[in-house]
Amino acid sequence: MPSLKERQKAMREKMNYADTIIEKVCEYYKVSNKDIRGKSRKYIHTKPRFVAIWLIKDEINLKLTAISDMFGRNHTTIIHSLRTIEH
Repeated sequence: MPSLKERQKAMREKMNYADTIIEKVCEYYKVSNKDIRGKSRKYIHTKPRFVAIWLIKDEINLKLTAISDMFGRNHTTIIHSLRTIEH
């Protein structure tokens, strides 16, 4: 079993990778990091947000609560985002 330091390092690496994914999605959709993490419900902000959430869950497999903390949202909102992208 990995030590606490090893688990913390792994989590930091996952979070850094998640930040990189968010940056790339922002570049692709031409929105700011503030917009993608913000409260706006405009389609120009929600679509990139949903894509970033889906990529983070798919690529890194972070827990829903960790993703919700990154975006300042409830975990049920993250579930909705994932279902919207998958359908």
